[in-house]
Amino acid sequence: MTRKLQAFGIGATLLGLVVGTISVASAGSDITSAQTLHLAGKITQHAALDLGTPGFSQGDEFLISGPLFNQGGTQQVGHFGGYIVVAKTGPKATGEGLVTFRLSGGQITFQGLQPFVPPPALGPPFQSAVNGGTGVFQNARGQATVTETGPGTFAVTVRLIP
Repeated sequence: MTRKLQAFGIGATLLGLVVGTISVASAGSDITSAQTLHLAGKITQHAALDLGTPGFSQGDEFLISGPLFNQGGTQQVGHFGGYIVVAKTGPKATGEGLVTFRLSGGQITFQGLQPFVPPPALGPPFQSAVNGGTGVFQNARGQATVTETGPGTFAVTVRLIP
């Protein structure tokens, strides 16, 4: 796969995506009231799979993973992993992403469309749905707003509702 495609994939796969101050310890066995998590993430492992037509094309996949931090980025609070599949190419290219956050007390899954913006530009903020979770997040739903903060880094605000 070309370097251009790999670089494009890294900059575009920030669904994952995340981080702030988490007070999971005070949560019960599930979500009983609305919670907001502010997180930050850094993609430390990534792979671009050039499937089908050579070059950036529909069906290509981008796999990502890395640590999650508190909002200030000073303390690691978890990990994330996921993938994005190219759904549409062209000037308004998009990908369908599925990402999971592993935090103290459980996991949260996210899914949604996200824009692909070639580096070095940063993509616009985007939202993903909270599909559910495990442990203290077992009945979670809501949405996450992801903002790219630099190459391979992002901030996310997760709004959870029971």
